[in-house]
Amino acid sequence: MDDVERMGSVVSAWSELEGEGTQDQADTFMAEVKAIDGNLRQGVVLIGEIKNRHTRQLLSILRQISTLQSSIFALPGALSSLESDLRVKGGFSHLQRLHGMAFAYGASVIEVVRRKEFERFFLQRAQAMAEIMAKFSSSEKKRRQVYRGESLSLLPFATQGMDLQAPSVEISTFGTEEGPYEMTREDIEGRV
Repeated sequence: MDDVERMGSVVSAWSELEGEGTQDQADTFMAEVKAIDGNLRQGVVLIGEIKNRHTRQLLSILRQISTLQSSIFALPGALSSLESDLRVKGGFSHLQRLHGMAFAYGASVIEVVRRKEFERFFLQRAQAMAEIMAKFSSSEKKRRQVYRGESLSLLPFATQGMDLQAPSVEISTFGTEEGPYEMTREDIEGRV
């Protein structure tokens, strides 16, 4: 039985004893009424504390809702500003850079291999050219020696410029230092 029902039964029992009960019975009823009243008062205080706590929570939540509404109100302007910036500036430049990074990496790897192959090709052709020109120069030297020995010595006068050495070619290459990357065409074809 809760306190309200107890209070109802005590009040109805008291009214039945009205004027006929003893002092002890009145004191017992009064003590019980005071106990019930104390319990009810504690209940009311507890209900008040709960209500106050919920009111504080409600006010806090309403403040948060108000802040969010203010933010939402400012959002369309910020979004339209962002949209116009994206159209004018061409989007996020760092994202575009990241988008092209994979292509740039692949192009760089291929460029390293292409340069190595060109260097090898260039050195081979330069070496072949140097060998061909050395052969021409050697045969011209022999021809001039033969001329000097057979014909020049028979002339009764001195000829100027006929005793000059045969032209020669010296080929040197620059920019053929070894790079930091050791990659070949087979490395690329193996990864693709």
